[in-house]
Amino acid sequence: MNKHAQLMLEQFRAWNLPADPQSMRDKILRLEGEMLKREQVNIKTTHHFAPGIYAREIFIPKGTILTGKIHRLGHLNVLSLGDISVMTEHGIRRLIAPCTILSSAGIKRVGYAHEDSIWTTFHANPTDEQDLEKLESHFIVPSFDALESQTVIEDIV
Repeated sequence: MNKHAQLMLEQFRAWNLPADPQSMRDKILRLEGEMLKREQVNIKTTHHFAPGIYAREIFIPKGTILTGKIHRLGHLNVLSLGDISVMTEHGIRRLIAPCTILSSAGIKRVGYAHEDSIWTTFHANPTDEQDLEKLESHFIVPSFDALESQTVIEDIV
């Protein structure tokens, strides 16, 4: 593990302390800001479509620290391979495959892959849309402020 990844991992582990959700959100956003200043790891992404379902599968190499996006809606996540620690505003959990978790709307994650991992997010899709930009616009918000100010989620047409 390189020196930068080791430093980020030490910060990540140090945050497993009781904190209010807003403080944890702020820590996650600060860590993401620091990570974005560094060289990015290429995360292989595979998109799967079935009637009424969109699934986004990512391969996370061992030793990778990554952040996720903020989702508008609750959804399922499946860790089908690997071992990953995941931090949210509710604390840190270590997940070992196979594992399925329910994610509430508005959750942003930071993860550290202890082993090569495969993580799949399953979204209920109200149409058979396969345009990735439209899907992302529907399921993802750019910030916590945008999440809190949303009033209506428009259907994908």
